This record gives sequence, structure tokens and C-alpha cells, in this order.
Amino acid sequence: MSYTAVSIQKKFKKSEFARIKIRDEFGFAQDDHVVGIVGRFDPIKGHENLIKAVGKVYREGRRNIRLVIAGFDAVSQTESIRKYIYDNGIEDIATITGFREDIADIYNSFDVCVVSSLGSEAICRVGMEAMACGVPLITSDTGVLPEISKNVYPKNDWERLSELLTDYDPSVTVYSLDDFASAFHKIMRM
Repeated sequence: MSYTAVSIQKKFKKSEFARIKIRDEFGFAQDDHVVGIVGRFDPIKGHENLIKAVGKVYREGRRNIRLVIAGFDAVSQTESIRKYIYDNGIEDIATITGFREDIADIYNSFDVCVVSSLGSEAICRVGMEAMACGVPLITSDTGVLPEISKNVYPKNDWERLSELLTDYDPSVTVYSLDDFASAFHKIMRM
């Protein structure tokens, strides 16, 4: 299988400076466990499941967990995301960023990135961008996602997602242009 390459040489790369800068901006401590999601606000992206999972982890005593939701209005609106946050009792630990130009810096502030999609993941650019920044990935079992992450849960099982938020494989795979070209070349020779 061949995946779209993410250019780590230009925009997406690990940055300790960005990690510190964004965590300071959001009022997070450096030892907070920051869970993040990036994407438009749409029910298919599974924001509600991630919010429920973070709420469960928080209520079970993981007081240093934080949630960053980097996204923008689409099918769903910011107010519906805020309502999910409020209904799950995590309004004090969750941040909605809105659209950001500095998305690579946002990724770098995460300890783990979640792609909680319920559908529509033929190529997971968010996952590849996060891993290019050195951020581990947790994904639902939708589309291509199980092929790029070691941390996979059934798409509607937010309770399993909550378990993975505190017990996941921290390794990452970076999909470079060289890897993409090599995989593409191998496919073309078949």
C-alpha cells in the first residue's frame, strides 16, 4: 500500500520550542498529558466519542489530562462541540482552537493525537502530519487508519478509546517522500 507523503523537511517536524510555546499559550503545564484532535467539526469525525473518552479518564482520576480540539465549523458548529465538552464535565481542561495557521505547532503540543473518525478516511493526512511531528497516534478502525497506527479501537467504542488514552504504543511512523516514491515505484513494477 502506498500513502501520500508528508513533507517533514518543510512544515511537519518535531519541535520542542513549539511544544513549550503552545502549551504556554493554552495554560498547560509541561507535565500535563495533552490529547489532541485536528479536523473540521463534523459528526463523521467522532469528536463526541473523544470528548466522552477524555471525560471518563478525567473522572477516573487522571487530573493532568488536557484536550485540544483544533478545528472549525463545518457540518457541526463550535457550540455543539462546547455542549459535548460541558455535558462531559471537562470545560476546565478542554481548549477549542478554531482554525490555526500554525497547525504543526499545535501537533507538537500533543502527547498523543486521536483520529476518532466514524467514516471517510481513505487517506489520513492528519495522522501522517502528527506522526511527522513525533506525536503518537490513536485511531478508530475506519478506512486506512488501522494500517498507519498501532493504537486502534472499534470506531463506536469510546470506552476502549478511553483505555488507549492512558495506555498506548508511543512509537510513530514517518511517511517521507522517499518512502512514498519507493512504495509507488514498487507498485508500478507489479
